[in-house]
Amino acid sequence: MIDIDIATLRFVSALELLILPTLLWAFLRPAPTMTATKLWIAAGFVMAGGNLLLLQWNVLTFPGKDLMIRLVFFTGLILRIQSFRLDLGIPLSKRTLWLGYAAYVALHEAVRFLSDGPVALLVFTSMMTTLLTANLVWLTLTIARREESRGAVWLACGLAFYTVLFFARVIALVTGHAPLDQLASSAIADAIGIALVLVPIIEHMGYLGICIERLRRAESVAVRNLSQQAEMDALRQQIAVLDRRRSLGEMAAMLGHELKQPLSHAERSHDQLEG
Repeated sequence: MIDIDIATLRFVSALELLILPTLLWAFLRPAPTMTATKLWIAAGFVMAGGNLLLLQWNVLTFPGKDLMIRLVFFTGLILRIQSFRLDLGIPLSKRTLWLGYAAYVALHEAVRFLSDGPVALLVFTSMMTTLLTANLVWLTLTIARREESRGAVWLACGLAFYTVLFFARVIALVTGHAPLDQLASSAIADAIGIALVLVPIIEHMGYLGICIERLRRAESVAVRNLSQQAEMDALRQQIAVLDRRRSLGEMAAMLGHELKQPLSHAERSHDQLEG
């Protein structure tokens, strides 16, 4: 059996979540970056900070460190949810976000005070992570259906893998097959650690794919609009030419009529004189 160092995997994951969003920002920088993309990039940095704080779990000694670290991860997931909801045009209001934070803190503290040990607290936080990542999967699949995006499908697959793993962790905690130390090695902890290293690459490649597909669609629409505008301009020019020709024709007919009248009078006068 391979001995996996969870702390090392967490550290590598933190580095990835600092590097990959930075590369994404650099790649998209020439184009106008929407708020949704900025939230996605910020979420990566926040979750990188959560991993680095988790590595200091045994060093940090101040009260409430567990709640603070879990709120960092919660914030990262909420930022991603808000990013996708902005893309779909259904963002969460500030009031809803504050109520969500208040509910999370209240439930966290209630479980901590009412439970006899840390198992219930880990089950609660793992279950919340499962629900939030499942919501992310649903939002990503909605984007995939609306935009027919392959990048969104890849992103949904990565998020779905997270969801399955964290739900498996809930079951492992309930059945006593997972260690309470989040940096300790076990079957489920090793799987999550490996996923933390591999899945961010899939996620950011998928998100980059979504952005590229949107840029290509925008360019296609712009080209189509330019083509339609060119056709409209050409049609206007043709109409203008026809109007000028019609005006010239009417003017010629009018001049011909005016010229024809004096000639008719002259002919009649000439006939009368001869008669």
